[in-house]
Amino acid sequence: MSLDIKLGSYSFGDYVDTFEISQDSRVEQIEIPRRHGLMSDVGYRSGISIRIGGLIYCDSYLDTRTAFNLLKNAFQLGKAVLTVFSDRQIVVQKTSFQSSYEEQDLRRIRWDAELVADDFGFVDVDPTVASVSASASPQTNVVATSGNLETNHIMRITANTDNIATGLRIDNLTTGKYFIYNAAITAGHWIQIDTDLLTVVDDTGANKLTNFSGDFFTLAAGNNSIRWTGTVSGAVKPAYTITYRGKYDGI
Repeated sequence: MSLDIKLGSYSFGDYVDTFEISQDSRVEQIEIPRRHGLMSDVGYRSGISIRIGGLIYCDSYLDTRTAFNLLKNAFQLGKAVLTVFSDRQIVVQKTSFQSSYEEQDLRRIRWDAELVADDFGFVDVDPTVASVSASASPQTNVVATSGNLETNHIMRITANTDNIATGLRIDNLTTGKYFIYNAAITAGHWIQIDTDLLTVVDDTGANKLTNFSGDFFTLAAGNNSIRWTGTVSGAVKPAYTITYRGKYDGI
């Protein structure tokens, strides 16, 4: 069974026999402010490094050369999406590529590439959308994420037919983080918070970051208790959606 791996639109097929994932971490001592020189250990993790390689073999050396050129060209894309088993992906770029003929046989080329990713985990190819209708205030709903790592999300809050008053607060009780939107959301309009890009926009695309205070909080792995606290001008309740991709420390 071959690994199902694609880089951009290129599929490696049977040309992969090596796939290794590594990640570095470190611990540094940081001085705690206003604690008279008291130090605390803080852990940091880097992005992911991937080594991928394999063997190209065809009955004709011309076919081998053609197949090799197609494979090598796939690594010239700059940043590209690496997809594994069609359901998990990560954005990577090449740091090195090397190749050699095996045993002087022009039909057999061994190749090896090193890739790096800024992110620290693979994410689902297909996003998940959780929809919530806020029927009370405060109201807590559970949003369950797949994966075993924290992940960013996009939250869209829609006012439907009644205004949402200024001061709307959303808490992730699981992580202890929250944000407040310090402006009214008028009926029929929405705002959208992107915790990856750190943006707040409305349905016209206008920047509303000045109305935002608090945390661009992530979703923890597993269950997240999301609490809505807000005031609506009428009887029709607002709604919000949370769009996320589960994140994993492997494939």
